Amino acid sequence: MTFPLTEATPGHVVRVTALTSGSASRLSRLAAYGLVPGTLITVVAVKPAIVLRCGNTSIALDETIAREVTVIPSAAQTTAQIPRALHRSE
Repeated sequence: MTFPLTEATPGHVVRVTALTSGSASRLSRLAAYGLVPGTLITVVAVKPAIVLRCGNTSIALDETIAREVTVIPSAAQTTAQIPRALHRSE
């Protein structure tokens, strides 16, 4: 149940599963901020930029870069915090 970071909402706690950028320098820069697969992040805001909290670091990403970050809900995530598109229909 992975999804792009752009689908997360403020307060959403997610774990990074992949970074799909083709740019080595971008991947290196994100890694320097602690944004690597396995990292637990909290979405703080989504407009005008996607703002994350990664440990003690806050990071603002534009939508293009955030789309390259694939995440899954953290184990403690409630159904209400999972993007609507991923809810199972009953």
